[in-house]
Amino acid sequence: MLNLCAWCGTEINSTETDLHLVSHGICDKCKSNIDFQHGGPLEKFIDTLATPVLVIDGDCNVQMANQRALEILGKTPETIRGFKPGVVFECAYARLPGGCGKTVHCSGCSIRNTVTGTMNTGASVNKFPAYLNRTPKDSINGMDLLISTIKSGSFVLLKVDDIKPSQRKSDQ
Repeated sequence: MLNLCAWCGTEINSTETDLHLVSHGICDKCKSNIDFQHGGPLEKFIDTLATPVLVIDGDCNVQMANQRALEILGKTPETIRGFKPGVVFECAYARLPGGCGKTVHCSGCSIRNTVTGTMNTGASVNKFPAYLNRTPKDSINGMDLLISTIKSGSFVLLKVDDIKPSQRKSDQ
């Protein structure tokens, strides 16, 4: 089985049996960099990653994001810290009464469910499909994403592996 680090893609602990099967984990280097609970500089580590990464706390509030995520989202650290992912990603439903996590649409939110699932169980998720019904911006309403999560201490790291305009019709 081929084992790859879900964060940097390097091969870890592979076996010669069933090489066509692929599993994901986290290599020692990435794990030690993520272990910011012991004073490590998480901001520096996530900034080394080429893909967008957000750090989310147990109340499902974004606490920080790497530079790549900030660039793609058009945000600054001050405009994301303490906000729900729906607000940060500009989900159309986050603008409804109650806000992100409190509307009828939120129960099916792949981003929220994946983050809270990883927070509650500790189980990582790799390249899970998600759809984001965005606030209209530059005529792009919906976004298709692939997301990955990993728990580190009392936080979940949300990595956006792929993001592209959706071909779906928005239901706003």
